[in-house]
Amino acid sequence: MKIKKLFFLSNNQMMITAIEALGKEVGGDFFTLSNEEEAFHFIRDIVPEVILVDLSTITADTIGKIESEFCQNIPVVQLVTKGEEGALRVIEAPLDIANLLSNLDRICGDFNGEG
Repeated sequence: MKIKKLFFLSNNQMMITAIEALGKEVGGDFFTLSNEEEAFHFIRDIVPEVILVDLSTITADTIGKIESEFCQNIPVVQLVTKGEEGALRVIEAPLDIANLLSNLDRICGDFNGEG
């Protein structure tokens, strides 16, 4: 799986900027958003290959809704802090931008549409 379309939901401006820069660097469509309410409409419109959600800045309610609505068709990966519990697919903070795509490929490589 070579990720070309990523959606990142976070309120951390530094991580948002880093993800946007990575998208430009690799020529991918990497979308970022900090508005939880707009996230659902945005995800439906762009249909990303992977959804990455920052567990430390986004409410558990929003994350639960994203997973229940999209995880059957799109892998949802949670960015968690060390020692924090997450879903089936997690990446531990701090975010390693240099290896983000290979880590997402590894984590989502077995995705078969079953959450």
